[in-house]
Amino acid sequence: MKKIILLLLIMLSVLFSNTPNACDVLAANPKDKSNPTGVIGVNFEKIDVVKARKACTQAVKDFPNEPRYSYQLGRVYHKMKEYKKAFEWYKRSAEQNNTLSQYELIRMYHKGVGTKKNQKESLKWLMVAAKQGSSVAQGALGMIYRDGDKGLKQDYKKAIYWYKKSAEQNVSQAQNDLGEMYYYGEGVEKDYKKAFKWYMKAAKQNNPQAQNDLGEMYYYGEGVEKDYKKAFKWYMKAAKQGNTYAQAHLGDMYYSGEGVEKDYKEAFKWYMKAAKQGNAYTQAHLGYMYYYGEGVEKDYKKAFKWYMKAAKKGNAYAQGQVGQMYIFDKAVKKDEKEAFKWAMKGAKQGDADAQYILGAMYINGTGTKRNYKKAFQWRIKAAKQNYVAAQLFIAIMYEQGHGVKRNYIKAYAWYNIAATNNKMGIGKESMNKLETKMTPQQIAIAQSYDPLKEDKEIENKLDGEKTESSQRYIGTGFFVDKFTVLTNNHVVKNCKGIELIRMGYRSTAKIKAKDSINDLAILEADKANSSFLNFRAGQGIRIGDDIVVIGYPLGYLLGSGIKVTTGNVSALTGLVNDTTNMQLTAPVQPGNSGGALLDKSGNVVGVVVARLKREQNVNLAIKSNVAQMFLDINNINYGVSMSKDKKDVADIADEAKDGIVKVICYQ
Repeated sequence: MKKIILLLLIMLSVLFSNTPNACDVLAANPKDKSNPTGVIGVNFEKIDVVKARKACTQAVKDFPNEPRYSYQLGRVYHKMKEYKKAFEWYKRSAEQNNTLSQYELIRMYHKGVGTKKNQKESLKWLMVAAKQGSSVAQGALGMIYRDGDKGLKQDYKKAIYWYKKSAEQNVSQAQNDLGEMYYYGEGVEKDYKKAFKWYMKAAKQNNPQAQNDLGEMYYYGEGVEKDYKKAFKWYMKAAKQGNTYAQAHLGDMYYSGEGVEKDYKEAFKWYMKAAKQGNAYTQAHLGYMYYYGEGVEKDYKKAFKWYMKAAKKGNAYAQGQVGQMYIFDKAVKKDEKEAFKWAMKGAKQGDADAQYILGAMYINGTGTKRNYKKAFQWRIKAAKQNYVAAQLFIAIMYEQGHGVKRNYIKAYAWYNIAATNNKMGIGKESMNKLETKMTPQQIAIAQSYDPLKEDKEIENKLDGEKTESSQRYIGTGFFVDKFTVLTNNHVVKNCKGIELIRMGYRSTAKIKAKDSINDLAILEADKANSSFLNFRAGQGIRIGDDIVVIGYPLGYLLGSGIKVTTGNVSALTGLVNDTTNMQLTAPVQPGNSGGALLDKSGNVVGVVVARLKREQNVNLAIKSNVAQMFLDINNINYGVSMSKDKKDVADIADEAKDGIVKVICYQ
């Protein structure tokens, strides 16, 4: 009889648990799909904690097996900021498969609210919620797999799997992220049409990021026909929701008159919106508009203010302008050292304006010692970016022999290219005058010489007769595939011949591509090599990580064999906060240049580039992402590998040695 009564009570409990009561009315989440019919729910901010706590405490007593009430009581305590009690009730509900409670646990474990911070527990509950069908948890799990975060290895295929589950439940952020993976070809073949499809789904749900991305696809004609008006429409939708990239794009379209009538005032308005949110590009553009009075009254102080904001965020153009204003503008207190510092920052990032300004500082001895050679070096970088003023300056330096050996042929070629690159033909008169000092043969050579291409055959003609290759420069390089070697540009600069050597291997090579700004060069060997190195995939290198340098230091002085040194990463930036470099404690000597910097799994994390002469233990390497970008630009295939198990240095050297070669440059 007692068993029958107990069974009836349980049945009644289940029956009435699906009937709305006071707890539902006072504390239900409007988004909870388990709410009984007729329950509207209460937004978190509007919960009446006094009434709701009483009602929900009674509800969990009456219906202990109903997870909805435990979750609602957790909400009440959460609102009261009694986080430990909130955590307890959320956990009870989560263990009864309530997905909303599970999601609260994920956040509380992640942030350490109401319990100790525990990423493993946070991830465990995220997995549980995702497998139970929580669209939000599925999207979050996709993001974690995509980034390789929270202890999970990066896995694009799993990211795609979870993003799709979330996206198919109409979660706009997952739809956008899935679109991005198709756009960039992450874990799936690059497909602009599929990217467009998912961006559109998210954009129609008012996702600002997707609206901006959709605008870009219309702007560039990717996966859809180019259409500036539609690009403008989607940029506007995203911009009105505060998306800084869309605001910047709108500013650009109003500034240039693409898809809309040119309007500097409207451009200024949208640039300002993005700039106030910290967008460095628009901050620099505001500086420009204040400086030249476009869309706003000219104001040098405000120009400097916005340039400085952008410069501090790493905008190269703004850094150059800040350097210039510290010298020439009365609105700013003159400071030559600051001027030089900021111009150098911008120049190192490849900004032609900054490189030109830095050249002027070396010429005049502004903020540094006068040095014509360095002035030439920086201004030729700007000249090769089609900066006309720099091209004219380089022509003058070659004609007069300032900072470089006098060479009328090169001077003529630079005057010629400068005259071609500006509508007024500036440089043509100087070129015509220079002809009177040249022989017909020199003029013929100069007219066929393109200084932007640096053709070696022409270079030899310019410098006179060929001489025997008697001088040798020795560096290091490493194979990234059977025929391709990566090294430093300065190792192979001005080579008349290149040879690659290691024990059991010898081959000639030629330069396939070079990057003088980042000091990298790609060599193509005439003979295949049996081994090559992989770049590190997944999490990037960190300060304090152990590293191994393998190369051929000091040429033949230390013997012909490979040498190994060890240390760790001491800083993730190089000189003057150069973000393309990192600092090492591992000893580096001349000859190590161009060698592989390896982690403790034997994967490449950098390219050794330099040692500071005045310091005993400050050595530099180019970051692997810069090297990989250079290889990508030049369509070079290379291997990547996850860094899993730590290996002994001897094993690393043994596995890597056949992929590392001595690079001999005959000059």
